Amino acid sequence: MDKALIEKLKMPELAQPLGLLSKEEHGILTRAGKENTLFFDASSKWVSASRTWWDNDVIILKPDYKPEPEYEDCKVFVCGGILGIDHPTFKPLYTLPGLPDFEGFFRNFPTESSETVQLTDVDAVAKVIRQGKVVAARFVKEG
Repeated sequence: MDKALIEKLKMPELAQPLGLLSKEEHGILTRAGKENTLFFDASSKWVSASRTWWDNDVIILKPDYKPEPEYEDCKVFVCGGILGIDHPTFKPLYTLPGLPDFEGFFRNFPTESSETVQLTDVDAVAKVIRQGKVVAARFVKEG
């Protein structure tokens, strides 16, 4: 997601009617949802944008809006007896927790809840991989 465009959409002085916005700008507002936007109403005030939007409406993002981060999952594998990932070159597993964009280790396989399960440490990753399960290291994508 374009951080500069998000910041622009927060600025009341640059606000335009929805019908004049680009598809990308309209998409950002739509993904943010009504709970994260403000509407310029007939009394010339910025109010919560809780109603249906029309092309002539002027909508901005709330000043404190932060989009949900996007993630990249890298499969953990064994190379020369060492657990690691390719991100973008081989990195041993034990070095990952120190990286600034590292989010954690996750496994995803059919469970009762069918949700992704976060693993707590490198030893837990090794144990799960020995069981033949797939584990990923998750990183926050740069926007």
